[in-house]
Amino acid sequence: GVIPPLSDLTELKELVLYDNQLQGAIPPLNNLTKLLKLELYNNQLQGPIPPSLDRPLIAQFCGDSPDVVVAAAKHVEGCVDAVDLNLGCPQKIARKGHYGAYLLREPDTVKRLVEGMVQGLAVPVTVKMRVLEDSHGGVEGTVAFAKMLEACGASAVTLHGRTVKQNKNLCGACDWSAIGEVAAALSIPVVGNGGIETTRDAVSLLRTTSVAAVMSSQALLENPGLFAPD
Repeated sequence: GVIPPLSDLTELKELVLYDNQLQGAIPPLNNLTKLLKLELYNNQLQGPIPPSLDRPLIAQFCGDSPDVVVAAAKHVEGCVDAVDLNLGCPQKIARKGHYGAYLLREPDTVKRLVEGMVQGLAVPVTVKMRVLEDSHGGVEGTVAFAKMLEACGASAVTLHGRTVKQNKNLCGACDWSAIGEVAAALSIPVVGNGGIETTRDAVSLLRTTSVAAVMSSQALLENPGLFAPD
């Protein structure tokens, strides 16, 4: 199981709590302006990572400029196993900031981002995304988009089985079949995300699709032992 970035909840002290239950963790490192300008913040990010912490450890970034994202990621690439591009955030702040799931409507922008990150970083690049809206291709478009990410050099893709509009009170059901289609279409690992509320859900998604792993957020907050072996 994989824990996603959760603001103020996946810093190192929280990751230690989940240690030995995860196949990977992605701490949030989203504020690129702060990251690039504040020396104190940079020093904190480059602090020691407990050697016992389960790996891989992946740092996630969001943005719309390859140069800025790469420059920010350079600060931590020496102490993480990969860098992830956030194409999954559906919040209004992401729309205002021109990042997250709203970039799924701009494949050319994403292509430049992923190619720039792959070329500019010494660690693998992964991408977290959502299912595309029907107006932008739906499930078929999602598969094509994920294949584009693979062609750009992404080493893995995490797919949340909801669209950018399925958020908060309009969350709705998670489309596991879309996750399955993407997993079947790609040769790189695909992580399934969304609708994982219990250990049984996690096992079900693993058994009914060809995903390499599952990711959960809210359920892990309620039950940190969600991915613990019986």
